[in-house]
Amino acid sequence: MKKFFISAALLSVLSSVVFAGNVHSGDPVLPARKNTINVGTQIQSSFEKEFTGASSVKWERIQDHIYQVGFSYNNERLNAFYDEDGQLVATGRFINENALPSSVKKNLAHKYASYELQQVIEVSQNNETSYLLVIADEQSKLTVQAYNNGNLIVFKKEKRIL
Repeated sequence: MKKFFISAALLSVLSSVVFAGNVHSGDPVLPARKNTINVGTQIQSSFEKEFTGASSVKWERIQDHIYQVGFSYNNERLNAFYDEDGQLVATGRFINENALPSSVKKNLAHKYASYELQQVIEVSQNNETSYLLVIADEQSKLTVQAYNNGNLIVFKKEKRIL
């Protein structure tokens, strides 16, 4: 149950990142920023070990026990999520739709043919990869979680204001 709660929280945060702006993996690397909060040395040490050389690091506390860090690494914008013990819980990155598995592309084209794919975030958690897709048509904007087997689950639905 705890894993589900963390997954839902991470998807919520990642989807809010998506709706907040159009960030793409090809965007220029931002200048280094100071942390917005202080994180424990164990969390900081785990992050620095996992992502040596990361820049533009910005920390946020998203739940009582979960911290999000946005950063640039190897000329790519990433988000990572750590628990209070310094364990990496999940990572997310913007990818091109061409990098989606063919089963996802096929089901998306079939089930949501009238929608335009706007953004794709690859989410890695517990040695599994899923995708957070933002799609829109004239009436609504959906955030869909997609899995490698092609399963699509609507995570969030908004009416579009024209």
